[in-house]
Amino acid sequence: MGAGRNCQPPVDREQAFGEALDPDNLERLGRYEVHLDRKLERMLAMRLRLKDLRAGAVPG
Repeated sequence: MGAGRNCQPPVDREQAFGEALDPDNLERLGRYEVHLDRKLERMLAMRLRLKDLRAGAVPG
């Protein structure tokens, strides 16, 4: 690395963290996380039900 590069402040890193922690987006991200959690839970429950149906454990 060049000597000039080491003297630069980490502006890119500060900007990236600042944008990632935008408080206006945290609520939206939280709702999306809950949505994905519920979707995954439903998908896993369906997978287990289908697995049981294949094995003949659940009637109907």
